[in-house]
Amino acid sequence: MMPLSRCFSLVVAFSAAFFLGQPSAQTQSVASKPVLASTTAVVGDSNPLLEQFGLTAVECPSFSKLAADYQNRFSSPMKAWAGQHLAALGAKKVVYPFSGADVVTAMALFPAVEHLVMDAKHCSGIKFIHAGRTVVAKASKEILLSAGAIGSVQILERSGIGNAQHLKALNIKTIHDLPGVGENLQDHLQIRMVYKINRLKTLNTLAANWWGKFLIGLQYLLTRSGPMSMAPSQLGLFANSSEDHARPNIQYHVQPLSLEKFGEPLHTFNAFTASVCNLRPSSRGSIHVTSKELDAPPLINPNYLSTDQDKKVAIDAVRFTRQIVAQPAFDQYSPVELKPGKQFDGDEDLLKQVGEIGTTIFHPIGTCKMGKLGDPMSVVDSELKVIGLTGLRV
Repeated sequence: MMPLSRCFSLVVAFSAAFFLGQPSAQTQSVASKPVLASTTAVVGDSNPLLEQFGLTAVECPSFSKLAADYQNRFSSPMKAWAGQHLAALGAKKVVYPFSGADVVTAMALFPAVEHLVMDAKHCSGIKFIHAGRTVVAKASKEILLSAGAIGSVQILERSGIGNAQHLKALNIKTIHDLPGVGENLQDHLQIRMVYKINRLKTLNTLAANWWGKFLIGLQYLLTRSGPMSMAPSQLGLFANSSEDHARPNIQYHVQPLSLEKFGEPLHTFNAFTASVCNLRPSSRGSIHVTSKELDAPPLINPNYLSTDQDKKVAIDAVRFTRQIVAQPAFDQYSPVELKPGKQFDGDEDLLKQVGEIGTTIFHPIGTCKMGKLGDPMSVVDSELKVIGLTGLRV
């Protein structure tokens, strides 16, 4: 097999499906050579397409340097990896002891929290809707707000905590001017490249009719294996999008299926999706409430690809994927690039197409930034306490 023309360091990652079932019959000791862990995708057999995608990618000459480090860490057979992965990675178990006297009273997370109860600069409780009634719950010590990167911002801003100018525009009384609330949004943008193939069935056609669905269900019922026993993304890869990066900066989720967009049915032809994302994007977006009303949706501006660095990584990732699929090992499947399409090759065209096929991987973070007291965009300190307030942590 011909090596890829450009060198990329690559590490084989293990999909979540691996932890739900047994490794494939091709599993070997990681100490012997780079190994691909691919779970079953075709009923009754392993998926050679996904295995080939990973094995072709590791043909990159520079893979060996990074792989050697992981081989030293993973000295046990992959069958035992699931139970030993933390130790193999050198991770340390961390336990945070606490006593009854120190426990912060944790409020149950209700789906309809209206706002926090504020006594000047002190948070003393929450107001929420329960069984059609408005309820106020008071805390004897502190409130822990843990509603995620989106929900936490909404609750804070409805409570008058946030950018004073934004709150004033929505007729929300400002309790505490904290301009960093809702800013600094970071998310992973996945570029979902789709390839139509021949001479191999994928979930597109396996689950296209009642008989196929019956066989998939029967396989799971009898053997607890097959498509129903695993996640859609059955192969994971980490790679360097270019030689500019000293460590892997992109991640693949490869799936034996394809669709136009989330929520729509699978395509009627056999195809696979090579979804690739920038692990450390430099673009920053924002999330803010649009009204003080509880059921008003927030305005989410992810601001993807707003930096030159992110644009370059996206373009390089598409081209790297094309290099993998263009290798002779894939000729037997006659792959045809449907998304974005081989006709798009220039930088501007590729960026436009990335915007068309890119979607979130639902990893929003950063909207209640932890930082130093002198940073005007910080929301919480190193102990998760909201800066300038008492009785509230996020």
